Amino acid sequence: MKLLINVLLEECKKNIERTTGKVADLSDQRDELDRIFKKADIHGQNKSRVLKVCETGQGRISRGFAIALGIAFGFNLEEINTFLSKSGHYLTEYYSEDKIIIDLLSSNSSKKCTVDDANQALYEAELPLLTSRKERKEKGSLPK
Repeated sequence: MKLLINVLLEECKKNIERTTGKVADLSDQRDELDRIFKKADIHGQNKSRVLKVCETGQGRISRGFAIALGIAFGFNLEEINTFLSKSGHYLTEYYSEDKIIIDLLSSNSSKKCTVDDANQALYEAELPLLTSRKERKEKGSLPK
């Protein structure tokens, strides 16, 4: 089984080559991975934990982090499910959280879904957020 870090770096390489047209080296891939973690709203200790799991193959990253990374890569629903399967997860219609993510990915054909979009929809449904565990300050909108 391929370590998840290799899968992430491979996806970063594809992103760079698709957007810039240049061949990406390992340094470029690491920079892109940092950008993806930022887009996924995975920072600090959480980022270190996710990277450790990805690099060692010991344990699994949380579903929320895996979904957030897939969204940050800009994957469509089929691509996210393929990516999630590599991290030991999948989206299913059985969970309310998953239904919301599936709906967002299915309905945003003209505009890419973001982690903020997903977290806002989950927050409004009073469900756990993908990555951010910030205090809820205002009813009705996700705190910044």
